[in-house]
Amino acid sequence: MICEDMMMRPFNLLALVLMCCVSVACSGNEQDEDPIPVIDDTGPDAEPDTNPGDDCDGLSEGASRCDGAMIVTCTAGELQSASCGEGSTCDGGACICDNANDGVCPEGCSSDPDCNTTCVPECSGLDCGPDGCGGSCGTCDTGDYCNAGTCETFDPLCNDTCGPVGEAGGYANDGECDDVGEGGAGYCELGSDCSDCGARELPPIHCELNYNDDCPVGQRCDCDETSGECICEVGARGTAGPGEACTDTHDCESGLCFDEQCSARCDTGADCPSEMPSCNFLGYCAPDACEPSCDGLTCGDDGCGGSCGSCGDGDICTDGACVSGDDEAIFCLASGHCTSDQVCLLSLSTSGVTSVCKSDDDPIAERVFEASEKGQGYLHIGCDDDTDCDAGERCKWGVYSTYCADDDSNRIACNTDAPQPQCGSGNRCCPRSSFTRGELYEELNLGICYPNTMACP
Repeated sequence: MICEDMMMRPFNLLALVLMCCVSVACSGNEQDEDPIPVIDDTGPDAEPDTNPGDDCDGLSEGASRCDGAMIVTCTAGELQSASCGEGSTCDGGACICDNANDGVCPEGCSSDPDCNTTCVPECSGLDCGPDGCGGSCGTCDTGDYCNAGTCETFDPLCNDTCGPVGEAGGYANDGECDDVGEGGAGYCELGSDCSDCGARELPPIHCELNYNDDCPVGQRCDCDETSGECICEVGARGTAGPGEACTDTHDCESGLCFDEQCSARCDTGADCPSEMPSCNFLGYCAPDACEPSCDGLTCGDDGCGGSCGSCGDGDICTDGACVSGDDEAIFCLASGHCTSDQVCLLSLSTSGVTSVCKSDDDPIAERVFEASEKGQGYLHIGCDDDTDCDAGERCKWGVYSTYCADDDSNRIACNTDAPQPQCGSGNRCCPRSSFTRGELYEELNLGICYPNTMACP
């Protein structure tokens, strides 16, 4: 046992020494050792956070760093993010010019040699329309229009079953339509099938009234006379004045080309030039002047919108003569009054508004919308407002007529004195007194429905 104890003593001493060494290493004096750094790994920076309790993720006050395309700055102990703006990028904690050659050069970057200021036209997959740099990707053939870079063809008014469309202010050939059938006092609704047309409804001329005014420099107003739709397209504006030759609307400064001559507006009171001295009922200067005639007439219309005289109290004007009237006589504008068995027909000629009293069974009265060889159309005053119509009907106002129709019939025109919304949701009733025929429209309180997004003509 003594021998065995002597043999184990060196090992016990060695174990005691090792235990003391380990204890000293693990519990050494902290004042003599360097502090262990606290690393903030919550942000993209890898620098030590001297204040782990702040909200700037180790970013010192006023310093900045990049976070993708954003620049992040420590302000008042909080991180504030902001975009460098178009044409700039964030690099090294600062916003610098973006040299990606994207054509965008903000202020302060124009002197950067790598900043590309050249606009690159883009016409890939486009047949027409703007190229994004003020140029054009192409134009469409006559009769087509540009829709989102593709040339498309307009559906003809009434599918052409009424015959060819006339000039602006004219009428379509009656063709296969029955003017005296059901709805014979109506007209071709824009874009509808033709069931019974008569005189053609004038297309909206908002584009022509504001020709080019709403388009930016380098563009002009392209208007389709059939649909009335107009858009700004890249193209040169015309310079030809009234009376000068033209083959297209854009040849003329006014945007009005009729009978291969440039016209001008006169509905605002402007004088027409000697080349086109007459102001027609559309408010455009025309080359032919009207010659009034009152031969054999004591009252009524002179053929040019004027009067050959008026009748005294109790008398009415019939076929240019004053005759005894009655209590049921109706007012007929320039013609005075018509008897109860007559209708008042208003003629919208190139010289203005005329009127005449016709018998109920007169062929002209039966076809109030027939377009004569002289280019005239007749207007029948069938009702003043909805109270003149039967139950389930309302007074429909056309550009050339008023008549009772079913409640569900479309009403393009409107009565400016009637309560809204007679034009339907999203539309309003615009007065049409800007034309020389404004006297007629004011007499009938006649307007036309326009979208709220479009200015009244």
